[in-house]
This record gives sequence, structure tokens and C-alpha cells, in this order.
Amino acid sequence: MRRKYRKILGIILGAQREYSAFEGVSMSDYIYVKDRLEECLWYRKTWNRLTYFPMSERLMVSSPSALHGSVMGTIMGHLTSVLETIPVPMDTVIYRTFSANSVIVESVRAIPDLTVKMCTRGGRVGKSIWLMESAFSQSDSDAMRKLNAYVQDIPSLMVVGKLLIKQG
Repeated sequence: MRRKYRKILGIILGAQREYSAFEGVSMSDYIYVKDRLEECLWYRKTWNRLTYFPMSERLMVSSPSALHGSVMGTIMGHLTSVLETIPVPMDTVIYRTFSANSVIVESVRAIPDLTVKMCTRGGRVGKSIWLMESAFSQSDSDAMRKLNAYVQDIPSLMVVGKLLIKQG
């Protein structure tokens, strides 16, 4: 069992790869790997993102590139500007955009590329209403798999989106 942990951690902490996937990873394996990574100062300074599907025991690790970060940052800035134009008093509804907001639901544990949350007056926790994934540092099918899981498990979602980035 420890050999599997060491192999996964070695790949994640080794040479930077844009994307890796591991099959047969149990929930306890995932928690162990996630906890070890959170303890590692170097890892916390990187942009690696873990996605775990408990039912199929699949762990995906993506390392978004500078291009990915630039494109998502631009999209987030424009989206924030558009949301601010919605004619609703700020004391009634507030919209927040996030680029690294964890989603933990029954079928997936992930960090979407972009999240928009809506908070109503008096609401303590915002509801996720918009999630986006980019099929740049992960495969198109894996991005779709995450989007399907979000739609299935997050009833407050109004919009999901997939961004396909191709280098020229």
C-alpha cells in the first residue's frame, strides 16, 4: 500500500507534468496523498490541482500552465465586470468569482478553473451557480466528466462551461 502512495507522490512532486491520472486510488489513498501534499511547503507554492472520483477510484492531477492562468485570469476579470452590471442592489445579492474554490460533492472532489457564487442577503455561504473547466491541462473527456459530476451533484448550478484552449 505504501508503495502506491510513494509512486503517486513521486510523480506529483517530481518533474512538472501538465496532467497525470491514477486508477485504483481508494478514498483513504486520496486522503493520505492530499494530506501529505498539504504538508509539503513546495507543493503549496505550485498550481497543481487534484480531482478525485470516489466511485471509479480515479485521481487526476493537473498543473495548469502560465497560458492557462493568463486566459482564466482574463475571463475572470471580464466575468466579474459583467456580473457587476446586473441591476440588483448589492445588499440583496452579491456575486463572487473564484479561481481555486474546492468542490466536494458525492461524485467528485475537485477545484474548478472558475466558480461564481451567489450570496443573498443574510446568507452565510454562497451557492455555486456557475462552474467552468478548461480542457487545456486536462483531457477533454476528463473536463466533461467533471462538468457532468457538478451538474449531477450541485442543484444550485445554473451554468457550466468548458473552455477549449489550443496552442498555435
